[in-house]
Amino acid sequence: MFDEKKIVFINQASGYLTVDIVNSFAKDYDKIILITSPIRIQERELDPKVKVINTFAHSRVSNFQRILKWILSTIHIFFLLIFKYRKYEIFYFTLPPLSYWCSLFLTNKFSILIFDIYPDVLKIYGVKETNIIFKLWSNINRILFKRAHKIFTIGDDLALRIKQYTNRTDISVINNWSGFSDIMLISKKKNSFIKQYDLKNKFVIQYAGNVSYTHSVEVLLDLAKNLHDQKDIIFLIIGRGNHLSYLKNKKIVEKLNNVKFLPFQSDEVLKYSLSSADLSVVIVGDEVADISVPSKIYNLQALSIPILGISKRNSELSKHIEKYSMGKCFSSNELNEIANFIKGLRDDNEKQIKYQKNSAKAAEEFTYKNADIYYKEYLRI
Repeated sequence: MFDEKKIVFINQASGYLTVDIVNSFAKDYDKIILITSPIRIQERELDPKVKVINTFAHSRVSNFQRILKWILSTIHIFFLLIFKYRKYEIFYFTLPPLSYWCSLFLTNKFSILIFDIYPDVLKIYGVKETNIIFKLWSNINRILFKRAHKIFTIGDDLALRIKQYTNRTDISVINNWSGFSDIMLISKKKNSFIKQYDLKNKFVIQYAGNVSYTHSVEVLLDLAKNLHDQKDIIFLIIGRGNHLSYLKNKKIVEKLNNVKFLPFQSDEVLKYSLSSADLSVVIVGDEVADISVPSKIYNLQALSIPILGISKRNSELSKHIEKYSMGKCFSSNELNEIANFIKGLRDDNEKQIKYQKNSAKAAEEFTYKNADIYYKEYLRI
């Protein structure tokens, strides 16, 4: 009787990246468990052989609730691993961020996919390296990163950050990809979203995503104030988060009629809402600029949309935009430079087409086929 191949994946918030990676393992594993909160399915369905176990959903309401859900999920995951999946291999995603701590007390073979490197991310919230929590977490990383079967991550700069906790040289860097496998930009003439929200004959600067205190979205309102006399330019902010009410109030106080807010859009509407943009904004705060490229950029590439990056110089985001020449990246204090870039792009149709073509070309390197690389690397000795 052959030994069954069994693995459990752990990700508190699962979307297309998780689905694609789990599916790549499902081809050869006999039993696969995914411990997660409700899954956001887009184009590709989860393999039917995968058994889903629900845990506490990731919270976006407040930092307190987010941390509480992290702790509750980690406790739940720990007991599942001890009592139900003791003989399974483990594949941790870094949400909840504490989950891989379970392997301090387990003997299972385990691997970690690091999207966000903790405790470094805690610097966003003012936690310093001298803090006892920061020191404890750093020491745990040094222990577990050494023990892990494989460590995966999504960028070269992030890999360098990981290496401060381990001397291993076999960290696998695998690019993220788009949730769309077969999608094209919808022309403005055929886009019902543009008609619905009165965006016809407008040069649309769009931000779509989380609107929290750490995302620095207020820079767009500062830009709107700078460009208030450009009647055909409009800033469209689509999303949710704890900073939204502040921004809406700022719009009213400063009489920014060139700013429009819309709620988070459903997957059915997403290709229409994203296609309404002439220029899409991706923002990365200085605290995580060296270790983060938001996955939304890959969907924008798939739709051939030029990118306005707002991040510090030499960040992962700025390197990405520069490498593929799909737009331009500025620091958040370069308001005049950004305003001039926007006006210049609006008035230069050839440059718009160039950025669109380059964005589409870049998308060819970031497809869901990258998920298979995880399994190949996992098997590699």
